[in-house]
Amino acid sequence: KRRLPSYSVQIEDVIDGRPAPKKCYFLKVPAGREQQTSYRSVMARRGAYTFEGLRIGTRFPFGFFVKRRRVDAPDTLLVYPEILSVAALPLPAQDLLGAAHRPKRGQGREFHGLRAWRAGDDARDIHWTRSARINRLVLREYEHDGARQVGLYLARHHDPAQPLDEAAGDRLVTLAASLMTHFTGRGFDVSLVVDGQPLTVRPDGRGRRPALRALAVAHFDGAAPARPPALTPGMAWVLVAPPGASAALGRGRFAHVFEGA
Repeated sequence: KRRLPSYSVQIEDVIDGRPAPKKCYFLKVPAGREQQTSYRSVMARRGAYTFEGLRIGTRFPFGFFVKRRRVDAPDTLLVYPEILSVAALPLPAQDLLGAAHRPKRGQGREFHGLRAWRAGDDARDIHWTRSARINRLVLREYEHDGARQVGLYLARHHDPAQPLDEAAGDRLVTLAASLMTHFTGRGFDVSLVVDGQPLTVRPDGRGRRPALRALAVAHFDGAAPARPPALTPGMAWVLVAPPGASAALGRGRFAHVFEGA
């Protein structure tokens, strides 16, 4: 206020029509002054939360009743899915890495192997130490840049006869997000498919935020039929699906299938 101080002011966010569980409290705000504070809150689920505004209240001066005022302050908070370490996931993640990594000779940066030098080969790739040891020229070979790739398909459709509640859907999304993080952390390009939309996530972090946003708002639908997806050939694909969905999606097309929640 301009001329008088404000006492015992309580402020709470209104989220999706309900007050937030945490509140902020100001004992005294002097006239013409501003104060700031914050609170910590853990959102129960992933997804978009709509902040409608603020509810301001005070029991000053006598404490017999509460005077309240509503202030519109619309905003949206997008909560990303939880990321778990591989040790906490019910799957053989190291086996996944082996299946996804299909090394082949190319022009990449990762060492692939040695072979005998042939006319026309680049002399800069000669392994001089090995060549001197066996008294003939030996060439280094490198893996193809596309060798370190893995596909990750999150199926949205589930069998109507096997209902999928929100908590089970969240666990599937957490599994997909954790696998994506696991693979990119080990140098893999991840091709993530959510809602039919392909997204590429690089080990350097490019594409990570769009992928997490897509996972945050992914929903599961038991009404629409599941159709076999179009998968990029030559890449190991991992399927994360609700119970009963893998048969309709072509289970044999995937290197690994994690079905259920």
